[in-house]
Amino acid sequence: MVVFTHPWSFVQFFTALVLSSLVVWIRSLGIEKEYDYKSSCIYLGAYLLAEIMKTMFFSGLGGFSATSSVLLNISGLSGFWEDVLFGFRLRYGGLMVSLVLFCLCVVGVYLLSFRSFSEVFLLVLPAVSSMMYLVGIEAVKARLLFNLPFGVYAACGYCFLFKRISSGRLLNILSFFIFSSLLLYFFRSLANLI
Repeated sequence: MVVFTHPWSFVQFFTALVLSSLVVWIRSLGIEKEYDYKSSCIYLGAYLLAEIMKTMFFSGLGGFSATSSVLLNISGLSGFWEDVLFGFRLRYGGLMVSLVLFCLCVVGVYLLSFRSFSEVFLLVLPAVSSMMYLVGIEAVKARLLFNLPFGVYAACGYCFLFKRISSGRLLNILSFFIFSSLLLYFFRSLANLI
């Protein structure tokens, strides 16, 4: 569905899928266990075919053409700081401003490894997004942030922290702090969207 709605999202996810498939395939070369590259190729081919059909039959803006026009515009670098502030604080009602969420995300991303395709994808997605983030315009930067699965990264960080804390009292205090902080963040975000 992302192929038909947001061309920049298509390029973000398609590039991350291609790079993740390449990383997993390269890592599996020396191992006896074969990487199932056929299913990845079929999935990527279907994704690409949907993009081609959209541009041919529905006259939609193609992901690659939209991205190339945006990325070739180096003016994204000139207003980088203003775009970052606008994207984090104002776009989507300030949904991107939660220090607790970002700290949990940093811990979660740090803990991911190359054990499975999904973990490789979750590591490659922010890397691809950050490359496009540097030169994109404000709307693209905000969309790239919006597409990142911050909840998945934060959940990984949350699980790691609570496995490491042995004190029940500290665990309760930290749980209450995180829960109340995210609940406050939720209500503030809803109020900003109204």
